[in-house]
Amino acid sequence: MKKLILVFAISGVALFTSCASFKDQGLNDYYSFYEKKVDKVKLPPILLNVLSGKEELKPILKYIKSAELVTINEASNKMKKNLESAIKYDQFHKYLNFQLGGEPITLYAIEENEVIKNIVFKIQSGKDIKLVDAKVNVPFSEFEKVMHNL
Repeated sequence: MKKLILVFAISGVALFTSCASFKDQGLNDYYSFYEKKVDKVKLPPILLNVLSGKEELKPILKYIKSAELVTINEASNKMKKNLESAIKYDQFHKYLNFQLGGEPITLYAIEENEVIKNIVFKIQSGKDIKLVDAKVNVPFSEFEKVMHNL
Protein backbone atom coordinates (compact mmCIF):
# COMPACT_ATOMS: atom_id res chain seq x y z
CA MET A 1 0.00 0.00 0.00
CA LYS A 2 2.88 2.40 0.84
CA LYS A 3 4.47 1.72 -2.54
CA LEU A 4 1.20 2.49 -4.30
CA ILE A 5 0.87 5.82 -2.46
CA LEU A 6 4.51 6.64 -3.26
CA VAL A 7 3.94 5.88 -6.96
CA PHE A 8 0.86 8.16 -7.01
CA ALA A 9 2.75 10.91 -5.17
CA ILE A 10 5.69 10.78 -7.59
CA SER A 11 3.33 10.65 -10.57
CA GLY A 12 1.40 13.64 -9.24
CA VAL A 13 4.55 15.70 -8.76
CA ALA A 14 5.80 14.78 -12.25
CA LEU A 15 2.45 15.64 -13.80
CA PHE A 16 2.26 18.93 -11.90
CA THR A 17 5.74 20.03 -12.93
CA SER A 18 5.19 19.05 -16.57
CA CYS A 19 1.96 21.06 -16.68
CA ALA A 20 3.37 23.98 -14.72
CA SER A 21 3.53 27.34 -16.35
CA PHE A 22 6.69 28.74 -17.88
CA LYS A 23 8.75 29.92 -14.92
CA ASP A 24 12.40 30.42 -14.06
CA GLN A 25 13.60 29.94 -17.62
CA GLY A 26 15.51 32.18 -20.00
CA LEU A 27 15.05 33.23 -23.60
CA ASN A 28 16.41 30.04 -25.19
CA ASP A 29 14.00 28.00 -23.08
CA TYR A 30 11.21 30.41 -24.04
CA TYR A 31 11.95 29.86 -27.74
CA SER A 32 11.83 26.09 -27.21
CA PHE A 33 8.71 26.21 -25.03
CA TYR A 34 6.77 28.12 -27.71
CA GLU A 35 8.54 26.58 -30.71
CA LYS A 36 5.31 26.33 -32.76
CA LYS A 37 4.75 30.09 -32.43
CA VAL A 38 8.39 31.20 -32.74
CA ASP A 39 10.33 31.69 -35.97
CA LYS A 40 14.09 32.31 -35.75
CA VAL A 41 16.42 33.50 -38.50
CA LYS A 42 20.13 34.20 -38.12
CA LEU A 43 21.04 37.65 -39.42
CA PRO A 44 24.42 38.68 -40.74
CA PRO A 45 25.58 41.67 -38.67
CA ILE A 46 26.16 43.72 -41.83
CA LEU A 47 22.45 43.44 -42.60
CA LEU A 48 21.61 45.13 -39.30
CA ASN A 49 23.76 48.12 -40.25
CA VAL A 50 21.95 48.43 -43.56
CA LEU A 51 18.51 48.10 -41.95
CA SER A 52 19.13 50.45 -39.06
CA GLY A 53 16.36 53.01 -38.98
CA LYS A 54 17.88 55.13 -36.24
CA GLU A 55 21.13 56.83 -37.17
CA GLU A 56 22.00 57.09 -33.46
CA LEU A 57 22.09 53.26 -33.13
CA LYS A 58 24.66 52.72 -35.90
CA PRO A 59 27.72 53.14 -33.62
CA ILE A 60 26.57 50.26 -31.41
CA LEU A 61 25.68 47.97 -34.31
CA LYS A 62 29.34 47.68 -35.37
CA TYR A 63 29.98 45.67 -32.18
CA ILE A 64 27.51 42.89 -33.05
CA LYS A 65 29.12 39.46 -33.30
CA SER A 66 25.99 37.47 -34.14
CA ALA A 67 22.27 38.17 -34.28
CA GLU A 68 18.95 36.43 -34.67
CA LEU A 69 15.60 37.79 -35.70
CA VAL A 70 12.98 36.05 -33.60
CA THR A 71 9.30 36.47 -34.46
CA ILE A 72 6.70 35.43 -31.92
CA ASN A 73 3.49 34.99 -33.89
CA GLU A 74 0.08 35.84 -32.42
CA ALA A 75 1.50 36.37 -28.91
CA SER A 76 -1.11 35.90 -26.19
CA ASN A 77 -1.00 37.87 -22.93
CA LYS A 78 0.47 34.80 -21.21
CA MET A 79 3.20 34.56 -23.86
CA LYS A 80 4.01 38.25 -23.38
CA LYS A 81 4.18 37.80 -19.62
CA ASN A 82 6.42 34.74 -20.01
CA LEU A 83 8.68 36.68 -22.40
CA GLU A 84 9.14 39.40 -19.79
CA SER A 85 9.88 36.69 -17.22
CA ALA A 86 12.49 35.11 -19.52
CA ILE A 87 14.15 38.48 -20.12
CA LYS A 88 14.36 39.11 -16.38
CA TYR A 89 15.59 35.58 -15.71
CA ASP A 90 18.48 36.11 -18.14
CA GLN A 91 19.29 39.29 -16.17
CA PHE A 92 18.64 41.76 -18.95
CA HIS A 93 18.13 45.36 -17.89
CA LYS A 94 15.77 47.69 -19.71
CA TYR A 95 17.70 50.67 -21.02
CA LEU A 96 15.46 52.44 -23.47
CA ASN A 97 11.96 52.72 -24.97
CA PHE A 98 11.47 54.50 -28.28
CA GLN A 99 9.22 54.54 -31.35
CA LEU A 100 10.37 53.66 -34.84
CA GLY A 101 7.90 53.71 -37.70
CA GLY A 102 5.05 53.92 -35.20
CA GLU A 103 6.04 50.69 -33.45
CA PRO A 104 7.22 50.67 -29.82
CA ILE A 105 10.74 49.31 -29.34
CA THR A 106 12.40 48.40 -26.06
CA LEU A 107 16.16 47.92 -25.73
CA TYR A 108 17.42 45.42 -23.16
CA ALA A 109 21.06 44.59 -22.43
CA ILE A 110 23.26 42.45 -20.20
CA GLU A 111 26.35 44.11 -18.74
CA GLU A 112 29.28 42.19 -17.26
CA ASN A 113 32.49 43.83 -16.02
CA GLU A 114 31.85 47.15 -17.78
CA VAL A 115 31.08 45.40 -21.10
CA ILE A 116 27.68 44.89 -22.73
CA LYS A 117 27.53 41.22 -23.78
CA ASN A 118 24.01 40.82 -25.16
CA ILE A 119 21.40 43.20 -26.56
CA VAL A 120 17.75 42.50 -27.31
CA PHE A 121 15.55 44.88 -29.26
CA LYS A 122 11.90 44.01 -28.62
CA ILE A 123 9.51 45.35 -31.26
CA GLN A 124 5.76 45.12 -30.71
CA SER A 125 4.05 44.80 -34.09
CA GLY A 126 0.32 44.26 -33.59
CA LYS A 127 -0.15 40.81 -32.02
CA ASP A 128 3.32 39.74 -33.15
CA ILE A 129 6.53 40.45 -31.27
CA LYS A 130 9.85 40.69 -33.03
CA LEU A 131 13.13 40.39 -31.18
CA VAL A 132 16.58 41.14 -32.48
CA ASP A 133 18.72 39.07 -30.12
CA ALA A 134 22.37 40.04 -30.61
CA LYS A 135 25.62 38.90 -29.03
CA VAL A 136 27.89 41.91 -28.72
CA ASN A 137 31.06 43.11 -27.07
CA VAL A 138 30.50 46.82 -26.40
CA PRO A 139 32.43 48.77 -23.78
CA PHE A 140 29.88 50.20 -21.37
CA SER A 141 31.26 53.72 -21.92
CA GLU A 142 30.46 53.44 -25.66
CA PHE A 143 27.02 52.04 -24.86
CA GLU A 144 26.35 54.98 -22.52
CA LYS A 145 27.32 57.47 -25.24
CA VAL A 146 24.85 55.90 -27.66
CA MET A 147 22.09 55.88 -25.02
CA HIS A 148 22.81 59.52 -24.20
CA ASN A 149 22.50 60.51 -27.87
CA LEU A 150 19.10 58.87 -28.21
